[in-house]
Order: sequence, then structure tokens, then C-alpha cells
Amino acid sequence: RLARAFASWFEDESVQKAARDGLEALVALHSRGETLVWKQLALALASAELWLGSWAAAAALGAEMLPAAVRRELLVLPAELLFDEKALPLTERKLRQAAAASLFRSCDSVFPFLLEGLQEDYVPPEDRREALRVLGAWLRAVRKSQLWLPGIDAAAPLR
Repeated sequence: RLARAFASWFEDESVQKAARDGLEALVALHSRGETLVWKQLALALASAELWLGSWAAAAALGAEMLPAAVRRELLVLPAELLFDEKALPLTERKLRQAAAASLFRSCDSVFPFLLEGLQEDYVPPEDRREALRVLGAWLRAVRKSQLWLPGIDAAAPLR
């Protein structure tokens, strides 16, 4: 419930940022623990960042202290949530466009991260499947984001 109502629970901007930072710390703390716990915390964090208009893939990509599975989850959630009004009703056009633009701009760093996990011989098959699932979600989200970003070069993420 926190994920869906983040902006209304924390109306003051400084309190919102502190709550978001707290969620990030909890994700880091629980990242090597129970999957269910860190997945719920990752959902809350991704939702909070979308509500604040501050989501960027660079945060997940740069969090090298987190396991790859957690980083992939932090990448896939915005791609899945952004276009699901029941999961995350972003009613502000500005927030939707900011998230879509960030997603679109991040392709040049996200795609190599995901594809890197497919090339190594020592990567377990489950991790490869998960990397492909995240890649598929990103490709769908990039295609859908073009609807919210008029005049954008549709082929740019694939170059």
C-alpha cells in the first residue's frame, strides 16, 4: 500500500526524500536475505522514485554492492509499473513523461548490463532467464514510452 500511496503518505518533499532514502537503505540491508522481503522493498523503492519523479536506471546499475538479482529487480519494476495504471496510478503527465524519458535514455547502459549476464559461462540458467525477462520488459516499455514522448527517435535505444 505504501508503494501506491507514497505521495499522499509523505506530502512534504524533504520527508519524501528521507522516506525514499530509508527504503534504499532497507533494500541494501535485506538484499542478501529472503527474496520476498527484498522484492517488496524494491517495489516500494521503485514506486517511490516514480512518484518523486527521480527514478533513474543509473542508481540500480551503480549499486554494485547489491546482488545482480536485486539490481535486475530494481530495473524491471519501473518498466512494468510505468504502464500499469492499476499497479501505480501516476496521474501526473509530467511524472509519466519524466519516467518514460529516463527509461528511454537509460537503454545504452541497461542493455549491456543485461546482456553481459548472458555471455558468461558461469552464469546459472535461472539468472540468464531472469536477464532475458528483464530485457523483454525493457523492450516493451521502451516501445510504449514512445507514446508519451512525441518526436523521439524510436531507433535510438537500439543503436
